[in-house]
Amino acid sequence: MFILHSLNGNTKESFKDSLTETASQIGFDVFYPIFEIREKSSYENFKNVMVVKYGKYLNENTVIVAHSISANYLIKYIYEFSLSLKALISVGGAIELSPTEIRENNYNTQIKKNSLPSLRELDYAKEHIEKIFLYYSNNDNHSTQEMFDNFIKTLNAEPVFCEGYGHFTKRNNVTSLPRIDKILMELKF
Repeated sequence: MFILHSLNGNTKESFKDSLTETASQIGFDVFYPIFEIREKSSYENFKNVMVVKYGKYLNENTVIVAHSISANYLIKYIYEFSLSLKALISVGGAIELSPTEIRENNYNTQIKKNSLPSLRELDYAKEHIEKIFLYYSNNDNHSTQEMFDNFIKTLNAEPVFCEGYGHFTKRNNVTSLPRIDKILMELKF
């Protein structure tokens, strides 16, 4: 199992430790790759880290928990390398830019725009990832309900709604993912 961090790398300050503990108790080996963050974040960096250090561990039995932008990078990656996965659990993921991001047009917008999967990549993911989940919240400062609805519809994702969890960061006092133990147990057995 992989835990992929967000654009700002703050996943380690929120749910990474509790998720690692839960997954390990269920019997998963857990990998937490470190990618470039903020202005240096890119699909190319993501790909280079995955190919060099972790590519051999990705297969049809692999479960990925991807926080925010990393779900987009993962979708691009599995398409490029013709991979199949057991599951993608996207946490606060979005496959489009928010109205705020479009208006601001700063480095954050440019990085997110470059991360967006194409329709072909999204179709590939839908066909080659056995189960897709989306953890989302009613007060996420990065995405709207319409964006989450689009993610769920486009990828046939199973929604996991978490009231008041924001973007699942320390800022929102998030230290764990609700019901993740049940989801991982179903995926493991």
